[in-house]
Amino acid sequence: MAQAQPVTLEEGDGRAEIGVGAGRIATYVWKDGAVPRPYFANVSLPDGTPITRTYPPDPVLDKGNDDHGTYHPGIWLAFGDLSGADI
Repeated sequence: MAQAQPVTLEEGDGRAEIGVGAGRIATYVWKDGAVPRPYFANVSLPDGTPITRTYPPDPVLDKGNDDHGTYHPGIWLAFGDLSGADI
């Protein structure tokens, strides 16, 4: 059985880096001037395999797939009219 790896959380300006073991597996962003909703960006497996595309779009890796980069920053949820708030 594999050894359990520690989960880490490092908070920055409007974001938190989430790690497992020595690697980062995602960034949770709740404050971004270009994207009006919270999201998880640069999500990957613990071995580094990417799950979402790079955000912000990398001009080389995402060439041809970067026409509306702020529309798909990663994983996000949106709810309309939830207790009077439209988020």
